[in-house]
Amino acid sequence: MSEYTFAILFFGLFIFMGVNWFIFSRISIPRIDKQMIDDGQARACPIDIVGLRVMMIAGAISLPVGNIFNHEDDPLIDVKALRPYGTVFDRRVGLLLSLSIYSLLIVGLVGVFYF
Repeated sequence: MSEYTFAILFFGLFIFMGVNWFIFSRISIPRIDKQMIDDGQARACPIDIVGLRVMMIAGAISLPVGNIFNHEDDPLIDVKALRPYGTVFDRRVGLLLSLSIYSLLIVGLVGVFYF
């Protein structure tokens, strides 16, 4: 793989992640927060550390519970309370967002060490 192929892959993943991030953070999260507040619960993840909230909610909704990326005992998010509020659309966009974030991380690390 040449540097140009790597750059195209990296920036393509970056744009794909950005589009999914925008869709998930502007469409899914406000609706989920509103539904949870209407049901008398707290927001899904009350702490937002430079976009970590979007990533955590996407992973909590879309990834299977019990793995390293989504575990039930996370102190920042209540996975059990959040999962019923995710629709099929939210799960799909969240999965695409989670996969693109982790793929971008892997491609970036490989690029740093090999190029």
